[in-house]
Amino acid sequence: MTEEEVKELDKAYTELKEQAAQKDQRIEKLEALLMRALLRIEELGRRLAKDSHTSSKLPSSDGLGRKLRTHRTKSGKPSGGQPGHQGQFLMPVLAPDTVVSHPLRTVPVRLVSSYLSTMRKQGHPMLAALTAVFTHHPLPIAWGISGGMH
Repeated sequence: MTEEEVKELDKAYTELKEQAAQKDQRIEKLEALLMRALLRIEELGRRLAKDSHTSSKLPSSDGLGRKLRTHRTKSGKPSGGQPGHQGQFLMPVLAPDTVVSHPLRTVPVRLVSSYLSTMRKQGHPMLAALTAVFTHHPLPIAWGISGGMH
């Protein structure tokens, strides 16, 4: 091997050594960046896991995706009433015994809901029923022979 070849090999070796050192520094920087990112992800995960039950956060900050915890186990039975049981409800009557009118500002929401339900069952258009409710017309609540509503 000539002296010139040795110098070239020495030069190439020095350049490779510098490149390796630069890459080692770059790897150290990237590892530090990765470690900071992993710590941040862990912190955000802990923050996401908090809700009003596990911290001093308000229940309103729980969001819509809050998981409900129940200690009850499912029975395996279908939900709802007993098979074959007929439901009961008060049928609207054509000629009520009594009609009571309530001014809108004193009508409880359940009565408005009942009125709208009755109007729907009787086949009245909902737009007319809602217009009556929101234009301050009194709501006729009809009672049948039984004398009351459930």
